Amino acid sequence: MRVFEFYIEDDRYTVPTLCFMQATDQAHALELAEYLLAQSSSHLGVEVCDEGAQRLFGIGSNLIEVRRSGSRTEP
Repeated sequence: MRVFEFYIEDDRYTVPTLCFMQATDQAHALELAEYLLAQSSSHLGVEVCDEGAQRLFGIGSNLIEVRRSGSRTEP
């Protein structure tokens, strides 16, 4: 199992919610991201990063970007 970082963009908050989840691989992480996105109509997007804070993919609006240093910004 690997640990993935999930950043959930929610229209109720100005800062994304971070949660850590375990998944067997990226395909499983995608399933988890889809589940998180479907959990609330307020969830606009989910971005998934690996253990090194490298962006793997995003679904939904995904307005958040990851810099090489690992810090997060909104465009």
